[in-house]
Amino acid sequence: MFLTRMCLFLVSCVALVLPLEAGEKYRELGLTVDVPRNYEEVPTQPGEQWVVLYYAEKLPRNASERRAVRPSLSLVWIDWVPDPEPPQAADMPPVPGAESTTTEGEETAPPPPPINSIERYLEQRQRTYERGRAKTGRNRFGFETSEYSLIPAPGMRANQEGWVHVWKRADRTLALIGFCHPDDREECQKTWRRVASKLRIEEPEGSDDRVLRRFYESSRGRKYRDPEFRIKAKQALARGWKAEDTPNFVVVSHTKDEPLVRKICRDIELLRLEYMKRFPPAGEIEAVSVVRVCANSEEYKIYGGMPGSAGYWNSRTEELVLYDARKVQKSGPSDDSNTFIVLYHEAFHQYIHYSTGELPPHSWFNEGTGDYFSGAEIKNGKVRRIGVNPWRLGTIQRAISKGEHVPWETIIRWEQKDYYRNGGQNYAQGWSMIYFLRTAPEVAENKRWAAILPTYFETLKAEYGRELTQLGEDASGQARAEAGKRAREQAVTAAFRDVDLKRLELTWAAYTQSLEL
Repeated sequence: MFLTRMCLFLVSCVALVLPLEAGEKYRELGLTVDVPRNYEEVPTQPGEQWVVLYYAEKLPRNASERRAVRPSLSLVWIDWVPDPEPPQAADMPPVPGAESTTTEGEETAPPPPPINSIERYLEQRQRTYERGRAKTGRNRFGFETSEYSLIPAPGMRANQEGWVHVWKRADRTLALIGFCHPDDREECQKTWRRVASKLRIEEPEGSDDRVLRRFYESSRGRKYRDPEFRIKAKQALARGWKAEDTPNFVVVSHTKDEPLVRKICRDIELLRLEYMKRFPPAGEIEAVSVVRVCANSEEYKIYGGMPGSAGYWNSRTEELVLYDARKVQKSGPSDDSNTFIVLYHEAFHQYIHYSTGELPPHSWFNEGTGDYFSGAEIKNGKVRRIGVNPWRLGTIQRAISKGEHVPWETIIRWEQKDYYRNGGQNYAQGWSMIYFLRTAPEVAENKRWAAILPTYFETLKAEYGRELTQLGEDASGQARAEAGKRAREQAVTAAFRDVDLKRLELTWAAYTQSLEL
């Protein structure tokens, strides 16, 4: 009996320490990582400066078996840089008459010091946690090692706790940082410590891009512009992700549905031609963008997607991000229509960003047109028609029947913050306004109404171009934002000049109520 109990005890202990995969070598980092078999690599954001590798525990298929907090493990790389020298008196502007953007009695907050240590990193990136007492370990690969926990700071509520293992030397610090629910701490830390004990550190070899460069120099690869952007995007791929080139995009995906990826590659190029036909750009568009297709909504949220959203366009990182949103049917093929509703919407945002000179239009126009293209039906290599958006119709019909829609004279001048206050209904109204102006017979028969959308777009491009010319190349971001707002106001004024908005709104309401899926 005693031997049986001991065997059971040993089996249970072994089960807590998850087996590791054979070492994954990252030559460009000089690191070899033995990853737990039930963890998967998640790509980091393109603009991320310190987290070079990120892993999260694989989600069980059965939602009831999932943990309260999904355990995660990141590897942080921090190069030491000196703090900037304080400015000398001779470098300071003279106090009398010096220009200031602060009001009287207001102090300008100094910029945070550079992140050059793990302590600085935690202070700035994990400020809601406090470090526990450090336990020093033996030197490995020329680095001093230590380990400590992260616990919520006093007054902070958190449903997870952290753990840190540090490798430190004069010029560089590496750190494994894990987070999990407090109930899973003991189990997760055993796994993380094994990862730390197996980590091998060498000097980075540098990323070998010779194969990629040879491809883009070949007759087949030369048709793709901006090879440097494409090489960088492909070198940043996480394990298990794939990349495909199209003329205007790099499609990176983490789904096993290859037909889905092929359709995405085809459709974004077909839709781009449709965008260009209806919205001629202010100048030639040379930019190449990434389309990132995450495996599921959980991975999408980890990557940066907001809860409740299904996709987004990030102009700063030049990425269009969505996820494989297939509906699994009990019988017959799965339905991937939701994936393409999101793709067609967000791809319009990507296009309009460049076609207007990086100026977003009013939200009723921008979001409404994105939703309009979500109804695109593509067959045999052509956009056959633009149908009703199934996500929006019911919402706006209910709002109209209750008299709760926003008057046109108000919504056409709303800035983004106003439009987002009641996002669900306002998105639906924006879609219905664009759909009405593009498809209603009453609009086609009225030359002034038919001119609203082209007048808005052409005026927006022209006015923003004029504003930027007056500002010059060294204009601040604030000055450009104010110029953009003036351009939007000029565009909406020109588009609706001499239009009877009350009559237009009544016609729109009647037409929208008559629509069916």
